[in-house]
Amino acid sequence: MTVFSLLCIGAVPGIGQNFDGDARSIAMGSGADHRNMALSFAGTIRDAESRRYLAIPVPLGLFQILRNTDIYKPSSDNFNPLRAIENISNPLHLTFGRGDDSKGEQLVSDIVNGTISRDLTTYRGFAPKSSLKAQGLMDTGWGKTFAIAGRGGVPLHGIYVGAGPYVSMGTDIRFDQALIDVFSGATGTPQNSTLHITNTTQGQVASAVTAGYRVRLPLPSLSNNSNRNGLYLAANYNYLYGFHYDTVDLNVRFDTDSAGLLAPLPSTIPLAINREMSSTGHGFALDIASGLVIDRWVFGAAAAGVGNRIDWEGLRAEKLDLTSLVSGLDFVETALPSPGARRRIELPVRYSGSGAYYGDKWAVKAEAAHGLQDFEFHGGAEYTLGPVQVRGGGRRVRDLWHPSGGIGFNLIPKLGVDVAAFTTATNIEQARKVSLAVSLRLNQ
Repeated sequence: MTVFSLLCIGAVPGIGQNFDGDARSIAMGSGADHRNMALSFAGTIRDAESRRYLAIPVPLGLFQILRNTDIYKPSSDNFNPLRAIENISNPLHLTFGRGDDSKGEQLVSDIVNGTISRDLTTYRGFAPKSSLKAQGLMDTGWGKTFAIAGRGGVPLHGIYVGAGPYVSMGTDIRFDQALIDVFSGATGTPQNSTLHITNTTQGQVASAVTAGYRVRLPLPSLSNNSNRNGLYLAANYNYLYGFHYDTVDLNVRFDTDSAGLLAPLPSTIPLAINREMSSTGHGFALDIASGLVIDRWVFGAAAAGVGNRIDWEGLRAEKLDLTSLVSGLDFVETALPSPGARRRIELPVRYSGSGAYYGDKWAVKAEAAHGLQDFEFHGGAEYTLGPVQVRGGGRRVRDLWHPSGGIGFNLIPKLGVDVAAFTTATNIEQARKVSLAVSLRLNQ
């Protein structure tokens, strides 16, 4: 049984969050122009408002998530899938309270190790939501835009070439309300009953090779002696090569006896997992973006993942059963016939619109988007006080507000350091925890 299969039990909303390594962007709500290809091309043109820089993240979080690697190993007594998925969901940044034990972690660890307490009230204090559904995508690419200059040496066209990871995960987990009532202490464990936890988790690991085109359309009426003013258009074609696909359907059932305790050897399988997997996939995705620059005003609109798909081939399937939740038994693995020759996986398109204003000493920007996480809002502001920049903002994702703030220092003209504090909820109870991001800034 792979680590991925076990992690599905602890899968949480927030997957795909917190992979932004730019502390300046995080402090301002992780929004807007750095995601828009067209506005990135506008940033290649030197101007007072361009604020060009390269962010180098300082991955303080890696010291936390690599401190105890046994939590990722199903064969270890310290295996903790709930903590593992929380770590994976926010790997770069230092998170306060990351290693704290909880009743939820104890419950999930006991389930996958077959050592759950027969008295479910042991896990009181665990407060999951009745339904948690989320999707995330990490598709950060690295590459270079080769600009083609027009009159006056100002870039009018650009060819982009790059590559990077394309990793997606989605989860849908549901708890019976009666089970939540037991964990919360609202009721005792019902007698002679069956309570359920169900979960479907789907993941893809692929690489993306990207080719793109950029163009700047000068608008004479907006020239105003600024080289950056104009309409910008950009498009990327991403060829996707898949390395691993995994879908896990899990059902945990708690059968209680006349005393309200778990039956040690129930008549039905208490933990069943059906799994499909593949190691070969091919696909593509299109990204399109536009931007309008008018002096200090910047507007953008983009659609990421248009027509995205990966066709997975050579599908394999297996079933994993645990015949008792309390006896410390191992999973029984059974190979199943192939579910088919091919499986096509598609993700929602992310549509976004953004706006920003850059003053002499301050800047403000905001973005609204709809896609993998349904509706998102990001926004923030920055004010410069000599060599110091003060920032604040926030984001709303999955109906939760996450405030953020930070500060930047210009150590020398070409080098600065940025620090940001923000909240995240990459855990099954959606409890907010504070994280700290640090990055170096190479001013262009």
